[in-house]
Amino acid sequence: MKSIASTEACAGCARQPLFMVAIVNPLCGMGRSLGAAAILLFLALLVAAPALAQPVLDVSRTYVGFGRVTPNATSPVQPLFVMNTGDAPLTLQAITLDGANSTQFAVGGTCAATQQLAPNARCRIDVVMRPTGAGSRLASLTIAADAASTPVVVTLGGLGDGATSIVAPPNPDPDWIDFGAIDVGMAAAPRSLTFRNNSGIGLRITSLALQTGERHDFTLSSSCNVNDSLPNGSTCTFTFGFTPSAAGLRATVLYIGVSYMEITEGVVYVSVTGIGGVLAPSPYVEAAEYYHSAFDHYFITTIPDEIRKLDAGEFVGWARTGRSINVYPTDNAGLATVCRFFSTAFGLKSSHFYTALSDECALVKNNPNWMFEGDVFFVGLPMADSTCGGASIPVYRLYNNGMGGAPNHRFTTDPQLQGLMRAQGWIAEGYGIGVSMCALR
Repeated sequence: MKSIASTEACAGCARQPLFMVAIVNPLCGMGRSLGAAAILLFLALLVAAPALAQPVLDVSRTYVGFGRVTPNATSPVQPLFVMNTGDAPLTLQAITLDGANSTQFAVGGTCAATQQLAPNARCRIDVVMRPTGAGSRLASLTIAADAASTPVVVTLGGLGDGATSIVAPPNPDPDWIDFGAIDVGMAAAPRSLTFRNNSGIGLRITSLALQTGERHDFTLSSSCNVNDSLPNGSTCTFTFGFTPSAAGLRATVLYIGVSYMEITEGVVYVSVTGIGGVLAPSPYVEAAEYYHSAFDHYFITTIPDEIRKLDAGEFVGWARTGRSINVYPTDNAGLATVCRFFSTAFGLKSSHFYTALSDECALVKNNPNWMFEGDVFFVGLPMADSTCGGASIPVYRLYNNGMGGAPNHRFTTDPQLQGLMRAQGWIAEGYGIGVSMCALR
């Protein structure tokens, strides 16, 4: 007498999917049933197992536009934010410019090759365009990292415009708006920028809109509207709001269409960014730069309460330039302490002074015209040949030589800007060509 389990029944088992054997045909052998149970358990564990941690690179935009730029002039800075939205550290491997017109663009900022971004950390690539002639200019910015989502390629574009060489395109002040980290669903304090027509001729606003990216997370109000005319020297103000609807990098771009005397048209691009949720701690803090146009004075600060009040307009006349310097918030081996002073001798134009040189700090403390306010941040010091070691970069110090009736200093990491300021009568102070500190790239 033949065994049912060993003949027809088990032949049927062979035609069934292995993970269904014990359920569909209980007449199959015990060994097969145990094997199926083991596989079921393995599949259940596979589904329940957490995904492996991995970095994810995100950028604030994939196209950076510069509009019309006069040949041989440098455009305002356009920022590109890079963020690790994954759950494992991300290492930037390379940041490169490619394309036929790549030499007419330049990059700087706080991102650099070999830099590591912790989860929810970000850095910034500052891009400028300097066309050598008229016509369209295109290049590619490639960001490589140890993440599956890379390399990321960002297109850079603008127009070298000989037709508008007689006018200066409007330059928003500050160059961009960044809200920083805001809890999801919470509204940030409004941020504003000034749009000034310094072209030498009248212009008309032809379009005005937030476009691309997470534009629905941002709001815009303006003192000027589409079809409004702006005489030379006049201004209007744009005020932005930000309420993140999700975690991570949130970004959009304000497009401002302009027409010069109905002769030629252009577009001004303004980057607007923010973070939904918590931003990972950074090894540095940004010393944000502000400018007072009536005084022609500059000021930097890392103090959050000062930054909040400046951005809110509580200190009248000051506005961000869009520039900053990366400094250390705490002391480490090899760093120098930066002393901060405030002058009390020049009325409303009294300004602050910073120095990382201990001898200079001691000297100014003995000057009755300057009040010591404390040690505010930490930086590296340049070598005697004015170079900075490691991944740090020079910080140039410029003195206005008392122009306007009051002393003022400006600090910048941009050598081209230093040259421009010196041509305007500012004096370079520091080692070599005027290097006073070393900051993080």
